[in-house]
Amino acid sequence: MKYFCAALAVALMATGAVAKKPAMEPDSQVAFDPAEASWASIPGANKIAGNALLRTVGGDVRTCAGFTANLIPVTRYGADRVRIIYGTELGGFHPSRTDRSVAPARPEYSAIAKSVTCDAQGDFEFNDLADGEYYVQSQVTWGVPTRYFTRVEGGLLIQRVRVEGGETKRIVLTAQ
Repeated sequence: MKYFCAALAVALMATGAVAKKPAMEPDSQVAFDPAEASWASIPGANKIAGNALLRTVGGDVRTCAGFTANLIPVTRYGADRVRIIYGTELGGFHPSRTDRSVAPARPEYSAIAKSVTCDAQGDFEFNDLADGEYYVQSQVTWGVPTRYFTRVEGGLLIQRVRVEGGETKRIVLTAQ
């Protein structure tokens, strides 16, 4: 029996019947320079407020309620990373159900992010921001029950935003 199970496993792997872990795409080849983001640590008079939402196939609205919204100053490393994940430096949508996997961000890059929790309506707000360009990112996911497991739908949303001169910018993160 032991030999039968081993032979079956080898046969399944040889025919490709066993799911393979997707290849991980490399992180940005651009070096991260913390000095590029140093301007963002100085308090300013700008504000970015908004919400994140997606519509289900049935038309229901799902939000980032309870998930984190992140604010990250735009750097060359960050812009390249966003291009790798979302296909453009301006932002977009990355579905939770995908064969693509990207290496985690460098810890020193993740450390420059500001984070807040989206409220029950999916709203978030970042205050006292310096003039400049930022990425606003959040997750909107939900579970869909199937016969044997819960399938995760939705994904990550990100948008590049510029603020200056004490302005308040209102944005909506959603898939186009």
